[in-house]
Amino acid sequence: MIVQRCCIALSALLVLALFETSSVQATQTDAPLAERLEIEIEQLHEVPYEQEMLLLTIRGFYPYLITLNELEQPSFRNFSWMQLGRDHWFEVPGKQLRGFERTMAIFPKRGGNLTIEPFTHHLTVLAADGSRIKRDVRSDTLTLKIRAKPPGPDWWFPARSVRVTDQWDRPPDQLAPGQTAVRTVTLEAYGAAPEMLPPMPRMRASTLITFADPGDRTHTLTPQGPISRVIWRWTFKTATSAPLDLDAVVIHWFDTVKRQHREIVLAPQRIALAGTPAKDVATDEVVATISSYIVPLGLLTGFVVTLMLMVPGLRLKSRKEISAAFQRHMPERKVWALRYAAWKNDPAHVRLSAHKLMRDDRKAGKTYQLPPGVQAHLTRIDSNLYGLRSEPGAALDLRRFVRQFLSSRRDPCPDTQYKTPQALQ
Repeated sequence: MIVQRCCIALSALLVLALFETSSVQATQTDAPLAERLEIEIEQLHEVPYEQEMLLLTIRGFYPYLITLNELEQPSFRNFSWMQLGRDHWFEVPGKQLRGFERTMAIFPKRGGNLTIEPFTHHLTVLAADGSRIKRDVRSDTLTLKIRAKPPGPDWWFPARSVRVTDQWDRPPDQLAPGQTAVRTVTLEAYGAAPEMLPPMPRMRASTLITFADPGDRTHTLTPQGPISRVIWRWTFKTATSAPLDLDAVVIHWFDTVKRQHREIVLAPQRIALAGTPAKDVATDEVVATISSYIVPLGLLTGFVVTLMLMVPGLRLKSRKEISAAFQRHMPERKVWALRYAAWKNDPAHVRLSAHKLMRDDRKAGKTYQLPPGVQAHLTRIDSNLYGLRSEPGAALDLRRFVRQFLSSRRDPCPDTQYKTPQALQ
């Protein structure tokens, strides 16, 4: 009897223990999951620069039914920002959770350790009894290390990619008198805000009338960041018949993907009336070279004259003396004409200038004989001009002839008399 009672008591204790264990498990299973609000920043391989785009994602997870919500953003004192699309709500698979997500693009305004204050999600929750309860969920503070912009061009322009199109409404070098040409340049930058795009380049030239349209700045939002766009327009009209050249324009930008400075070049362009001959590039180069020496030579001359005036016993020379000295040391005008004709590859003027110099030499009492090579070259020039018989395949090297001819004048052979070619008699 006693053994039977003990068995009954033990069975009751086991049933009670099992009931309490199942109750505890049920209580743990039915316990609501914790709410949370997270901030996730895009991870880069290097410390980002100021004004470089960073993608910021705000995610919230909530285990209850939400009737109203409002996400309060921090002040973003050290950042400019854009919200990339609408907020997104979703169900978390396998859990009784609702998810919330917002994506933003932020652009640091300066270098240093910058702080993003917490976000606050204001929620109105529907309770089991039908009542509404207000709850606030806050995220953690986030600190970012940002590098100051590197030294370089005046306009700092970071972007993930940049594309430029350059179009003319008509060929600018085939304009009719009074006609205008419109140049349209479109710049698109992925990963940059519209205010970060560079200012409108200057395109000007002397005697060129230019009307510049400041351009429209727009942007398109994508989940990966904004695509900003600016359209520049210039209207050109030439005021003279002379051709004009617009210089190339260089747009500097920083590639935040490859982490390197890059540039885009708008090609130089010639603006001219139809039928205008091309500019002589060689002449421009010669003029530019000569012009580059004018100022240094003028300064040097002034310095030397000043020193000479400071030396006792020296005086300024008269105008006649200065002119004589200048003529003595400067090449003759006819020598300049000879060199210029050779440079222009003009055999007729080379021949004429050479014979003028020889006539002047005879009048001055200088008698000499041209070396055989110079005489042969002069004969080939005569043959080329007047159809006289010459050596087959003979080529005219006018610059070489001028060098040899002037050398023979400097070192003449006085024992022989130069005989004037029959063509000049």
